[in-house]
Amino acid sequence: MRQPAFPQAIAIRICISYEVAPADVEEVLRCDFKDIRIGLAAPRIDAVSSTDQVNEVCNRFRRVLDDIHADHAKSIPVHVFYAGPASLGFSLGRQISRTVHHRVIVHNYTPAIEPKYSWAVDVTSAGPPEAMVTLQQELEVRE
Repeated sequence: MRQPAFPQAIAIRICISYEVAPADVEEVLRCDFKDIRIGLAAPRIDAVSSTDQVNEVCNRFRRVLDDIHADHAKSIPVHVFYAGPASLGFSLGRQISRTVHHRVIVHNYTPAIEPKYSWAVDVTSAGPPEAMVTLQQELEVRE
């Protein structure tokens, strides 16, 4: 984990099916950021096979969000980079509270373009839905 003294952003890499490469995150977050990894020691497809496993990952994610809330200024955005099954991703999204947690931006991976995480969804935005999708260039201006 990367731990700068005064981060400008926080990255949460959730690595279940694949590893989220730190270099891909650095390409998007062009600032001093804290890096937190949640995941398997050796990510693999079909690793999640029970509700207990989903609950375990969700509980860890929620604890991380709560710790960020307690330890960092609310102005610091949280960027989530996720590589895992859709069902777990949906469950993770249910852990985010728009009224409690920091601004949470979930990045989408597209292997055929650069940067690979060129757009994201600001899941804590009040909407409307079309305003929640953010392009990489817009992120650089807003932060």
